[in-house]
Amino acid sequence: MAINAKFALNNPTSKKDSAITFYFYNQRKRFKYSLGIDCMVNPDLWDSDRMEPLDIRSKINRNIIKEHKERNPNIETQIHNIRSRIKEVERFANSFIAMRILNEDTIDFDELRYYLDGQIQPLKRTSKPTEKTDNLLVYLESFIKGMKKGTILITSRNGTGKQYRPTTIKAYQSLLTNLIEYLKLKRRKGILFDQIDTDFYKSFQLFVYGQGFTPNHFGNLIKNLKHVTKRAQLDRLHVNESYKLFKKTSNDSDAIALDIAEVQRLYEYRFKPSDKLEKYRDIFLLGIYTAMRFSDYSRLDHTNFKTLGSGQEVVSIKHKKTGREVMIPVKPELKEIMEKYDYQIPQISEQKMNQNIKAVAQVVGFTKTIKIQKHNGGKETTIEKSMYELFTTHTARRTGCTIFYKVGIPTIDIMMLSGHSTEKEFLNYIKIGPEDTALRVAANPYFQKSSPILKKIV
Repeated sequence: MAINAKFALNNPTSKKDSAITFYFYNQRKRFKYSLGIDCMVNPDLWDSDRMEPLDIRSKINRNIIKEHKERNPNIETQIHNIRSRIKEVERFANSFIAMRILNEDTIDFDELRYYLDGQIQPLKRTSKPTEKTDNLLVYLESFIKGMKKGTILITSRNGTGKQYRPTTIKAYQSLLTNLIEYLKLKRRKGILFDQIDTDFYKSFQLFVYGQGFTPNHFGNLIKNLKHVTKRAQLDRLHVNESYKLFKKTSNDSDAIALDIAEVQRLYEYRFKPSDKLEKYRDIFLLGIYTAMRFSDYSRLDHTNFKTLGSGQEVVSIKHKKTGREVMIPVKPELKEIMEKYDYQIPQISEQKMNQNIKAVAQVVGFTKTIKIQKHNGGKETTIEKSMYELFTTHTARRTGCTIFYKVGIPTIDIMMLSGHSTEKEFLNYIKIGPEDTALRVAANPYFQKSSPILKKIV
């Protein structure tokens, strides 16, 4: 299976030379790979339709080539080298994928990227960890330093080539801290990559639970541990693949989502004119109507609202976390709230929002008792809480996604709006109970008496 290879300039409107990115799609996921800083070209010399540098033999391009040659006598050689690099990258990528398909293996983007580096060896602006070691702690410390300095960049999904966010770096620092404490308890100075196996996984899990942490916390530690161990494997520091068997645990039983009637009740509640809680309610509703993260729906302004050629008004925004640009149809209630604040919603921190949205929910009357399962130290207990206590900024996004799903919007479309990368991740995120499933299935003609569709099947 030959890939549909595409090449594009990173900065097509730049007056200076731009880097070139190779990309293609596989199972709805995009692979991106930079051709390196030794293969940069001026946008004037790039044919965007053919996705390659201009043909230096063409009479049409003679004048512009001559103009650039005055500034750079080696421009023809440079263009020739870029053309060769493009062909090499496409050939090696096709070879890698063909071999994977032949062996019935999955296509791992990180491994393909490392394979291309080995075959092409382009000059990169990024670097690998300075420490070449088989000691996990030493490697992890070096990895975190590289993340902070910006010498180690994201190499997966839509974030390829971007620096790690401070919150992500903090999560890896938490992994390092937990590993250090774990090894102190075991009276060990370090742990080798070859020792990262299922026995270690179970032992580390008992330690983390013993500290009173939840499955969510342990799951995040394991997710980051797997990433670091995989990066070390791609750096050829070990060949141990036991980490691939590690499961990312989670426990989301205290997460809630409102139904349509509850959202309407929240929207219609009338606060007193001097009540400061109203703005928190309004911003929360923006999150519901857009199904976006707080980092996105809290920064909406007039620049995010556009009208398409069809006349449909949309919210257009680039997700802060993924960098993906999305367009979301504007619901009348959403527009009303934005007009209320003249498209300049109050700037509020997420911490303040989490504190006050609980007060909003309590005032509106979301006080019913909810039983939730809690995991502490690996033990499960049932506790009761009032519904308003479970409101967070995340409740808005989860509610929006869940309602979109319940009203019949296709899963793939909701994922494009919300930024979820896999259907499994999305279905685990929304709140759909057995009753919701039964009602949705019951609407199928199969469950209707004397269904015309069934007669045709018979």
